[in-house]
Amino acid sequence: MHLVPADPAGAFTGFGPPVASPPARNSENAGRTIPVKFTLAGSGAILSQVLAAGCPQSAPVSCASPGQLTSGDPTTATSPGSASPSDDYNYLRKTDPSWTGCRELIIKLVDGTYHQAVFDFG
Repeated sequence: MHLVPADPAGAFTGFGPPVASPPARNSENAGRTIPVKFTLAGSGAILSQVLAAGCPQSAPVSCASPGQLTSGDPTTATSPGSASPSDDYNYLRKTDPSWTGCRELIIKLVDGTYHQAVFDFG
């Protein structure tokens, strides 16, 4: 079984709709469950095998200059993802109804790479 390809730089191709990769900001309503989709070409694993322990995470950021965070609070999922090995992943992220402003979703993979998306909760 593969976990993450030997060439991680080419494996992650960005987030899929409805989430846009940086520099875009994703406008969302707090309290909504957001489907976070991404592909890791050649991984052939389940979601829990490609995510680093304690990830994904979320942290408040400046809407004007969100930066590239590498830690935050663990997120809550409404589904653990598919039990079938794949290269395509879908993480259903539950957001907190009290969130306002911008937050960054931080995904760290077992290969040590970080991938972020910024959400604007108004």
